[in-house]
Amino acid sequence: MHRLQLLLASLAAVLLPAIVNGFVGPACSTAAASCRTSSSPRMSAATTEAFTPLPENAAQIGVGDKIPSGTTVKIQGPDGSVAADVTELFKGKKVVLFGVPGAFTPTCSNNHLPGYVTHIDELKAKGVDTVACVSVNDIFVMKAWGESQSVSAKVVMLADGNGELSAALGLLTDKSGAGMGRRCKRFAMVVNDNVVKHIAVDTKGLQDSSAEAILDKL
Repeated sequence: MHRLQLLLASLAAVLLPAIVNGFVGPACSTAAASCRTSSSPRMSAATTEAFTPLPENAAQIGVGDKIPSGTTVKIQGPDGSVAADVTELFKGKKVVLFGVPGAFTPTCSNNHLPGYVTHIDELKAKGVDTVACVSVNDIFVMKAWGESQSVSAKVVMLADGNGELSAALGLLTDKSGAGMGRRCKRFAMVVNDNVVKHIAVDTKGLQDSSAEAILDKL
């Protein structure tokens, strides 16, 4: 009996490694290869897409300068948002264009935009064909903001989502310190057939770019 146990033990010592290598080994190798494959870094198509570079600020536009051509914004049309060339929108018209740092922000919502909505009839009486508001926000935000302010057709809401118009006017500013990224400066200008006749840029608060201040310049 003792000899039989020794014989079985010897056979087990020889056969067991072969069994393990023959059956378990390939599975482990396959699993290990699979693990190595799945753990290796793979770059998705999204990460390889080239990002559109942020626009650089031009020299600030001034009286006598023309609105830069070829700059587009998004506006709300009857069938949804559309891209529009700013110079085509302003061509042959007397326009008051004002810019704000952000839709739904306190000063912009409480004073700046409402001022132009309130005084729209007085502005029109002084020969203004179009009043337009620009902000570095997407068209969905601008549409919702306009609706919340009962803008209707009184003010054209220009969505400068990438800041291209603001940069072309030299009026893009960095508000990263406030967690807002790059935004449009607070300003207002009178434009006649794409030529700037008056411009006011507020560095703090709302003063020279208000509707009341612009009415005095018309």
